[in-house]
Amino acid sequence: MAVSKGVSESQWAARWMRERTAREWPDTVRTLAGAWADPEDSDEMPTAEEVREAAGVDSEREPF
Repeated sequence: MAVSKGVSESQWAARWMRERTAREWPDTVRTLAGAWADPEDSDEMPTAEEVREAAGVDSEREPF
C-alpha cells in the first residue's frame, strides 16, 4: 500500500493510524465521568485488611 501511494511505510502507517483512531471520547464514555462514587467515601468497598483476611493461608512453596 505504501509503495502504491508513493510514501514510506512509516508515513503510510502513521496516516493510517491517524485516520482510524478517535480523537475524542464518545458520548457514552463521557457521560460516565463522575458516575461512580469515590471508593474512599463508600462503605461498599472492602478495605485492604478485609481482603487479606478473606484470602486465607498460602501453601508452602517448593524449593528451587
